[in-house]
Amino acid sequence: MSIQAGDPFRAFSEEYVRLVRTDVTLKLLSAIDERSVGALMEWVTAIEPEDYQRAGFDEADAAQVRAARPLNDLLAVVTALGDDVGKLGDLVYAAAAVEAASPQRVLVEEVYELSALGEVAFSSELAVPIPVPTAMTRLQAVSAYLSAEGKPQTVEHRPILRQRKLEDTWAEIELGRRSRLWYLAALENLATRAELAGQLVLFPRLGSEFLDTPVLTIAADADRVDVAPVSTKGTHHVFYAFPEISGELFMLRLGVPPKEGADEGEDELLWPDDYRFRVETGDILLFGPSYPSDIELRIGGGEIAWRRGGELLAADRSRDVAEALQSALGALAEAPVEVVDGAEVRRLRVAATSRTPGTIYLGLEAEIDALVDRFASGRKEHEVAFTRDLHEGEVALALPGVGTPAEAVVTLEGTLSNCVIMQHIGATDAPTGDDKIGVRVPTGITYSQTFEVEVGFELSAVDLRVAEVSADTRVVIELRAGDAVATSAMIFERAVDRHPVWQSLRLDLALPLEPETTYELQVWVSRGQAVWLCGAGDSLRYLRRHQGNAPPARVEDVADESPLLGELRLRSDVPVEAPALSLSLLPGPQSLAMRDVEVFDDGSFRAVVDLVDALGVIEGSSARLRLAAPSEGAITVKSPLLRYRLRVEAGS
Repeated sequence: MSIQAGDPFRAFSEEYVRLVRTDVTLKLLSAIDERSVGALMEWVTAIEPEDYQRAGFDEADAAQVRAARPLNDLLAVVTALGDDVGKLGDLVYAAAAVEAASPQRVLVEEVYELSALGEVAFSSELAVPIPVPTAMTRLQAVSAYLSAEGKPQTVEHRPILRQRKLEDTWAEIELGRRSRLWYLAALENLATRAELAGQLVLFPRLGSEFLDTPVLTIAADADRVDVAPVSTKGTHHVFYAFPEISGELFMLRLGVPPKEGADEGEDELLWPDDYRFRVETGDILLFGPSYPSDIELRIGGGEIAWRRGGELLAADRSRDVAEALQSALGALAEAPVEVVDGAEVRRLRVAATSRTPGTIYLGLEAEIDALVDRFASGRKEHEVAFTRDLHEGEVALALPGVGTPAEAVVTLEGTLSNCVIMQHIGATDAPTGDDKIGVRVPTGITYSQTFEVEVGFELSAVDLRVAEVSADTRVVIELRAGDAVATSAMIFERAVDRHPVWQSLRLDLALPLEPETTYELQVWVSRGQAVWLCGAGDSLRYLRRHQGNAPPARVEDVADESPLLGELRLRSDVPVEAPALSLSLLPGPQSLAMRDVEVFDDGSFRAVVDLVDALGVIEGSSARLRLAAPSEGAITVKSPLLRYRLRVEAGS
């Protein structure tokens, strides 16, 4: 698109490029030009290269600013422009450069008339994403600190102007309240008079008198702003910029700049021969920064969490407002769930109100505990029973699903018998001997097998599972551990029928057993006979038959030739400091240890299991605690406490 000859806008192309360089956004320019941003953009993009390049920026500069400081309200236009985006880039770069050069004067689209404010509050809001925990999780605020940083907005003051007569040598400017100022807008006829005189001079008032020393001297030419920074709603005013001043009452005069080479001591300010002028209310407008003041912050729409009086000129931080955060967390469950970066969150709203206009940048730093105090079943305790046939059990844990574990414990209470069944060798499901597999042990034949233990203990006795024992049978066992040998024998005074029984043989010498050590047990009868019940073995552990000088033979099931093991259990009568219990966390598994173990006189015990380290490597919202015991008994797993720490940092 190009502008044709005769287009009334073409004559102003170079001038508008210069104006854009001194403005902040094209939106502000549109307010002055009284056209929509879209129409103005259509015109801007039509400026020929020889015109817009005079702005002094090349395509590389434009590309850099588009990447570093995109203006969201112009992105749609950028997309639509396509190949012409370079022209827009130059203009945007110029606007951004001016904005960066004067950060203390952030110009806004709205201009407020302070005289009409009354008690109107200005607000700001921060939406803080809080990860959604699992259903059983309770959120507890540990600490919370709000921060607020104030930035000014430009506001308009409509002062009352008074003169003693229609034309006078001075005019009184009354703002109605003490205000900060950094722009003055004078109606064109007054600006013309000022240009003839040279200066606009403001004198402050102290008490009932105006001071002789001016608070502000405006050079009618040098301090003039080419583009009005704010809209004057169709009036024709000339804008002047100056360093910030403050006051409520001023005296305005027109002055003549001092002459070059004036003698020392000569008045710095001179007054023109005809220095009378006429002004009315509305002829002069004043603009200045307004900072947020008397701010009140609420979390989640609740009661005021932090009230800060006075102007917010810089960043400030609240006291600990954990109590207010806790109240907001209680109501957060009703908020809708959103998905952000694949994670479910709820938005916690932090809102601030200010008595005066201004920009408030809000921040929240908080630590929140995600607590779970029950198991996945919803119960607070579970009993795990261990029998001759059941050696392990699991309890499902419900994890918070958010944060990192800071504390995680469960308590164990229960009793494990002294009958330590390290591994239930040869166990079957048949309740009677009718369906049991066994080997007949007559005189002259010895059976042996090896085993290992999982937990070290001092062995006192060995129990054999036997059936069909004839009366007066004498059974002998021998246990070898390295060079140590322990033996035991017993005589069956009465016969045992086909129903299997456990028969205990106490060793003549207690034998210490250690994990990862292989032990050998031998069983024979010196008279009579018995059937030793068997169960499944494997390629490493199996029962062997010894008869005379023949090589040992592996005992196999006649049905499928699978190896067998004699059924036995190992027993210790020596009290232990800690129960023989193996703990692990799944998935993994990850080994766990007990602490604070107490063993009581009645054989019961109490212990605490710390899960923090193990849970630290588990992702997801569930885990399982596995308990394995080599002995019979029951353990109650109770009082779970999982505390995950969630750190929240958010800012606008």
